Amino acid sequence: MAKGKSGASVADRDRRTTRKETVLRDRLAAAEKLVAKRAAQLLAATAERDEAAVRLAEVAGYTVEGYCLRERTRVTIRDAMPIVLANGHRALAGSCPACGARVVRMTRGRAVPAST
Repeated sequence: MAKGKSGASVADRDRRTTRKETVLRDRLAAAEKLVAKRAAQLLAATAERDEAAVRLAEVAGYTVEGYCLRERTRVTIRDAMPIVLANGHRALAGSCPACGARVVRMTRGRAVPAST
């Protein structure tokens, strides 16, 4: 009889462990979905903020300066638009008013969190 009880208690313990594991996996999956959703929201909000900053600069008459590599001088960037570089950093890109070369000015922060 003692063997029957110990066998039943082992089975009960296995069932409880399996149940706990399932609950924890479900919680982890829900947390990962939430993180992905928040990352998408952050990316959309960042893009919206960058566009609003460009529109504000146009309305208020602000100018964005960058360094033209072709002319080797600081110039006012024409048609500055926010972009995201391949490494995830944000920047403003436009063209040089004198020669038409592409001018990029780095801005603060990353648009996309660094992947690990």
